[in-house]
Amino acid sequence: MFKTGDVVKIDCGAHLDGYVGDTAGTVEVGTKTYRNLIEASKLARDTVAEIIGTGTLIGEIGRVVEMTIHQKGFKPVMNLSGHQIKPYNLHSGVSIPSYNDNNTNRLVPGMVIAVEPFATNGAGMVMNGPPGNIVRIIRERKLNDPKTQEFFEYVKNEFRTFPFCARSCDFPDAEKYVKDLLRHGVVSGYAQLIDAKKGIVSQSEHTFFITGERAEVTTLP
Repeated sequence: MFKTGDVVKIDCGAHLDGYVGDTAGTVEVGTKTYRNLIEASKLARDTVAEIIGTGTLIGEIGRVVEMTIHQKGFKPVMNLSGHQIKPYNLHSGVSIPSYNDNNTNRLVPGMVIAVEPFATNGAGMVMNGPPGNIVRIIRERKLNDPKTQEFFEYVKNEFRTFPFCARSCDFPDAEKYVKDLLRHGVVSGYAQLIDAKKGIVSQSEHTFFITGERAEVTTLP
């Protein structure tokens, strides 16, 4: 349960025939203590939206994110990045940095790119924390328990290669069966990510279709 003062990142997506719109935002519960931090990642995302398109240097996107977040008095998270999206493959192809990594590769027409700046008042690097509740399928294996096998067939059909969690499943006792799949090694879990100095992190994200001089934002409200 959230409490007053919590900073909450909401990262979600939707797909149509495997084509994904990935988006995220950050809110603060009942207070405005971290308003500027939340604005920093949002402003970085929106500033990138003004320059991203066919031919944009990947390093230039990172430079814009880094500069914008620094100007707001915070640090970009250096070891988290945006990503290319392909059908049924959420994190594929190129990575989109939150700092200038001097990458001279350019975006080309037809690419789908998720830009998701992370800003922090901490170290600017994240480390793995406790296990989270999000998993994805990593291999096929015949399971001895018929009900667990039935659940595995359900999630393969419902989520394919996409991450999922038990509460997303329309299946009785889904949490139990997710644990069974983890134990059998057919799904892998994601750890919670924590700033190395326990700082607060904000995140904002849009998905862009690279189609001309200016990319199309596919995740606007």
